[in-house]
Amino acid sequence: MYPLIDSHRWNRAFIPQRLDASFAENLLPHFETVPAVKKDYPEAAAAVERAGWGGARIYGALILNRASTCDADRIYTFSLSDFQMLAPATIGERICAP
Repeated sequence: MYPLIDSHRWNRAFIPQRLDASFAENLLPHFETVPAVKKDYPEAAAAVERAGWGGARIYGALILNRASTCDADRIYTFSLSDFQMLAPATIGERICAP
């Protein structure tokens, strides 16, 4: 969310402390944090390798692995096409852009 707010042209400057408070009040109650576990890393690496990719896409694969195990309603990303290509078939329809 920070890159989105940082790149958007707003009429007023955001104070970091106020922005953190706003996230805590308005956004975080609607999300569940699901940490990656040890087995997620080799699975993510294999998914990226199968797709013939490298680099930072492994983070997308990690997010998708966790989302598939926690029954997420939606998975938001600015890298829609990458996520759709890496996603298991069971969660592909839940991936969307904000």
